[in-house]
Amino acid sequence: MRKRSYNTTRERIINAAFDVFAEAEVFHQATIRDMAKKAGIAQATIYKYFRDKEDLANSILTERDAEGRKEMERHLQGVKGTLNKLRKMTWFYLHFYEQNWQYGWVVYVNMPVTTWIKAPYATETLQTTNRLLMNILEEGQKAGEVRHDLDLRLASHMYFRSIRQIVTLWLLRNRSYSLTAYTDSLTEMIFEAVRTKPEQQTVQFTCPFLNTEKNSIFS
Repeated sequence: MRKRSYNTTRERIINAAFDVFAEAEVFHQATIRDMAKKAGIAQATIYKYFRDKEDLANSILTERDAEGRKEMERHLQGVKGTLNKLRKMTWFYLHFYEQNWQYGWVVYVNMPVTTWIKAPYATETLQTTNRLLMNILEEGQKAGEVRHDLDLRLASHMYFRSIRQIVTLWLLRNRSYSLTAYTDSLTEMIFEAVRTKPEQQTVQFTCPFLNTEKNSIFS
């Protein structure tokens, strides 16, 4: 019973804090006082569960990121081929942020990157997320669809930086257009950068000045 009460209060705090973060234009505007008021508890109660505002924010992002990652893994099950997997992964990310724009606002606009990166579990979260993409690329290499000389880490940075940029601009432009409409364009751009290029056919070049045929215009 005590554990259930602990978890229930913690969930109330997290939900209230998330709403406060999402409503704030910048990170410092979100206060523990507002979170406590929204949760209907005393400020001191929050500190029984979290060290400070940064710890609370990091807990929210890490837990919700883990939930989203599990859902993505389910979406990727049964999908065959590097291009199809990349398209599904890209669609999932963009659709998720389109449906949960408040989360995107907290992650990409409100919360400073350095605040999240400093969290003890942030590195593990990022590595796990990157691993999903790198697994797709490694499988593509084995299938001959992805270049073997590809720098997987660099490809991962390029992909997730692109996602971040697209979502951030969409948020700052008041979500005035479809985010998932970028699925095909981004997927094809990434796949073009990583795919195995077809071998170039060797074409023999004959200099016209050396043409010895009788009907040559240079005879």
